[in-house]
Amino acid sequence: MIKKKIYYLLAYLINFNLYLIKKKYKSKIIHPYNFSFGDTFVFYITHYNLINNQKKKVLIFSNLDKKIAEFFFYKDQIYKLFIFVPKFISVYPLNHFLKKKKYFKIKQNLNIDYTNKIAKKKHKHLLVNILRTNYEQVNSNIKLFKKKKFVLVLIKHNNKDPNDISGSQTRQTADFTKIFLMIKYILKKNLKVVILGNQKDKSVNIIENHLKDKNLFFFKNLSPKQTMIDQLFLHKYSQFGIGNDSGGWIISFFLQKKLFLFDSFMSSNNSLYKKYKNVFLMPKKITYENKTVDLTYKISGKILENKIPYKIIEVPLKQIKKKLKKIL
Repeated sequence: MIKKKIYYLLAYLINFNLYLIKKKYKSKIIHPYNFSFGDTFVFYITHYNLINNQKKKVLIFSNLDKKIAEFFFYKDQIYKLFIFVPKFISVYPLNHFLKKKKYFKIKQNLNIDYTNKIAKKKHKHLLVNILRTNYEQVNSNIKLFKKKKFVLVLIKHNNKDPNDISGSQTRQTADFTKIFLMIKYILKKNLKVVILGNQKDKSVNIIENHLKDKNLFFFKNLSPKQTMIDQLFLHKYSQFGIGNDSGGWIISFFLQKKLFLFDSFMSSNNSLYKKYKNVFLMPKKITYENKTVDLTYKISGKILENKIPYKIIEVPLKQIKKKLKKIL
C-alpha cells in the first residue's frame, strides 16, 4: 500500500512537471510508451532518425532511461525533469500510473516496423557506428574479449516456484540445477562464458556462489560501472547468447546475433522472433484441463482469472543441449 502511494505521488509530480513545460516545448518532447530496459532501448533505436531530424528532446526522469538516452543522444537532446526517481525505486511499476496521466500521453509513432530487411540493416549499422565512435570508452577488461570465443548467458530468476506465472515470473527459470549443468556443458566446449546482469539480480549471485571456473566471468566484475558501451561490445563480439527471454538481449537482437531463449512464453512481443532466423524460442509447457500446450499470455491470463488448476513444465536440460549442439 505504501509503495502504491509512492508511485501515485511520483506519477502526479511527473505529470505536473510536464504540464509546466508543455507551452515551451509543445510537441518537441518525446518519450517511450513503457519505461523498462528493453522497451526504452527499442523506442530510442527505432525513433533515432525521427528524434534527430525533427530535433526532438528525449524526456528522462530516472537513471534507467538516462543511461540509455545518453547512449544514443547528445546531452542537449535530453530533457531531465526536476522530478527524478531515486535509484532504489523500480521504474517499471510506475508505467501503470503514468499511462493514466493527461500530459504523459505525448504523441509518438508506435507503429514503426523494425522487422523488415532495411530497418534491421539500419539499426545494426547504428549500433556498430556507436561502438566504433566510442571505442576508447570500452573498459580494458572488456576489450580483452575481442579475440576470445565466448558465450553470453542471462538468467531471469525471482523465486523457486516453477508454477508461478504472475507478472515476469512467466519468463523465469526456477530450476537452477539445469542452469549449472548448462554452463558447465558450454565451458567444456572450450568456450568462455560471461554472465550478464548486475549485483541486484538473484541469478547472478546464485551462479557466482555455486560455480567457479577460470573461463567463467561476470559482467558486473568486468565492467564496474556497467556501462552501455561495455554491454554493446560484449554483445557485438559474442558467439551467441543463451538464457531467458529478457530485455537484456535487446542489443544482441538488433545486432542480429544468434539467441537461444528458453523457459519463456508466447506473446505478441516475442512472436516477432519468428521473423528472425537467428532467434530460437523454447517456451515452457503448461498442463491444464487434460491437455499440455505451450504457455501463452492468453492462457496464463485465463488460468489466473478463472483459478483453473495447472502445472508448469520448464524446458528440460536435454532439449537445451540439443539446441546447443546445432550451433556448437
